[in-house]
Amino acid sequence: MIFRKSSLTLLPLILFFASIACQKKTEQEASTQQEGAIAPQENTGTPMTTVRVPDEAEMQAILQTELAIVTNPFSDSLRRELGRKAIDSASRIIWTVGIGRVADPSSAVALSNAERAAWADGNRWAAYLMEWQKNNYSSPFGNVHAQVPGSVIERKSMSDSLCVALVKTGLR
Repeated sequence: MIFRKSSLTLLPLILFFASIACQKKTEQEASTQQEGAIAPQENTGTPMTTVRVPDEAEMQAILQTELAIVTNPFSDSLRRELGRKAIDSASRIIWTVGIGRVADPSSAVALSNAERAAWADGNRWAAYLMEWQKNNYSSPFGNVHAQVPGSVIERKSMSDSLCVALVKTGLR
């Protein structure tokens, strides 16, 4: 009986302290969310511009130009054409298309490896475009060694044996 009386006395106190703790946690989360919303606006001096992502037709045009460069690596006109299609100067973004082959479409590991290969291929094209911008598109395809800043796959499509990825890279 003593246990029952003490637990009846403690129960309201426990509930009271638990509700206070929950209120404080909710207030902290709300202030953190408000700070997060305000912080980006304070840190940016210029208004954010929305980035236009190439549609499927533009993605295919970039890919076709990349493939044309592979077959004709000494054509500076093809390199310039790729630059016009792939570089968004206003947003300071390079859009490239990478391809990765899928060895076994039923294997999750093979699909992941194909996606990684497509991303690496897109990075390779971004490295070429960065170098070509520096030297007026004069370096032939196959002669560039560069590091590419962080890039991400914006969109990808998988077919039976192919992964095609639209890769977004920041322009230095």
